[in-house]
Amino acid sequence: AEAGGGGPESWTDGEPYDPNPPIGMPIQMSNETKSVIGRQKLILSVSVRNNLVMPGEKLTIYVKVENRSTMVVNKIEVTLKKITRVVKVGTTKREMRKDVDKVLKEEFYQGGIFPLPAESNYNGELHLNIPRPLDATNLFQKGQFEREYELSVKLDVAMRSKKLRVAFPLIVDRESR
Repeated sequence: AEAGGGGPESWTDGEPYDPNPPIGMPIQMSNETKSVIGRQKLILSVSVRNNLVMPGEKLTIYVKVENRSTMVVNKIEVTLKKITRVVKVGTTKREMRKDVDKVLKEEFYQGGIFPLPAESNYNGELHLNIPRPLDATNLFQKGQFEREYELSVKLDVAMRSKKLRVAFPLIVDRESR
């Protein structure tokens, strides 16, 4: 197809075509904290089969909570953030402005399993609907314009202001190839 002819070299939204489309991969991450009294562990493990998603798709997030502590886990929170960096206009140095927008935030109680009592475990799946429309990840214009997404999974722990969190990049693909 010729450039501008609606083929793969052009996008309808005006962004240039990425000659090397992003490739997803499996993600597996964990994080832990300890209770103040007794120093027992609370471990959060999260995985996805593929971090490449399409707008409108349902993403399955596999979650394992090992609560060896005396802490109660109120709920699981999942947040998707869009991070955009654009070259600042009118500056002599090449600086980039960073904007972070919360795309969605969902709370999961898993049918009454949460609040998860002390010294108990959870192993299951969360199903997150990726919003539509959603702009595609753009990392091929480094230093000029960049758009990426971060998915975070947090445990809201009773009596603690800081949440136990894991975060990883989520790659949003264009809707049509």
